[in-house]
Amino acid sequence: MVRNVTIIEVARKSGTSPSTVSRVLNDNGYPVNDETRKRVRKAAEELGYRPNIAARQLRSRKNLYIAVIVPTLNNPFYSAVVSEIEKVVLSSGYILQIYSSNDDPELENRLIDLIASVRVAGLMISSANWNDDFERKVGELGVPVVLFDRVPAGYRGHHVGFDFIAAGRMAALFLIEEGHRDIVLGTGPLDRDCRREYMDGFLEVLAENGIPAEDAVISVEEERSAGGAYDIGISIARTIINSERRPTAVAVFNDIAAMGVIKRFELDGISVPADISVMGLDDIPFGYMMTPGLTTIRQSVIDTGRMAASLIISLIDDPEGEYENTVLQPVLIRRESVRKISAKKRKEFAEND
Repeated sequence: MVRNVTIIEVARKSGTSPSTVSRVLNDNGYPVNDETRKRVRKAAEELGYRPNIAARQLRSRKNLYIAVIVPTLNNPFYSAVVSEIEKVVLSSGYILQIYSSNDDPELENRLIDLIASVRVAGLMISSANWNDDFERKVGELGVPVVLFDRVPAGYRGHHVGFDFIAAGRMAALFLIEEGHRDIVLGTGPLDRDCRREYMDGFLEVLAENGIPAEDAVISVEEERSAGGAYDIGISIARTIINSERRPTAVAVFNDIAAMGVIKRFELDGISVPADISVMGLDDIPFGYMMTPGLTTIRQSVIDTGRMAASLIISLIDDPEGEYENTVLQPVLIRRESVRKISAKKRKEFAEND
């Protein structure tokens, strides 16, 4: 069992008083000369001193814990966002508590109860099922709250959102510009504003370009499994494979699902992009590592994480301040999974369908 080293022991080794050790290690701005500071820090390092966070909170009377809830940590998008959040939180002197709801509203409710019992200074959340009852429950925590990524339509609280309508429009317009007219949108259940908004933007562009929207959306039920969105992608691909209609391109609701689509096509001898083009959403790192490289729409994990963390810290440190909410804009990332096709090639696809 590791023994906790006390500041009294550090004081003895460094030849200073416990109060001086406390001032140096807590970096509270109290004047201590450089030579003494170096001696105290060296003694602390040699003894393996670790600060007592609970005691630090009692002394400062400041809650140092900030919680974040994400739908899953299996999706690299959320893992990367949490990593960016953690960098900002730690550099600001706070401690991050990380929770995953596994996209389960019941678990998410229990997590709020847990967070209420341990007490935090603030909460960041990308919710599995944000509604009026859940919003009231979160409000009862009595701490600043910042929503990110999944921000309900019309939400007026603090948030860092993403323009999913613009992302859907961008994806559809890009595929049309690449010569595609027989296009499908593959998605999980349309039970979230972000998915509905992406679909709405996508279908708007199809309509504006005279492309029938009937049967343009494949929505498959979401089964709770280790594969998550990847398994949804497998199901989307199976639906296309078993259909009489073979589109020239499919846009998928996130990159992990797009990878599932490509894998299922590959197993059935369907080449991407030679036989069918595939496009994702998120721009996770694996997208450029795979073959073919995944064409996608970027939802910046860096901006999402850093802005959400900076906002929550500002709200904690200065609750009376005025802060702007942010809606991040999509960026098209061109790689190799979408091919450009000519009118002649479209005719050949149609004849072979």
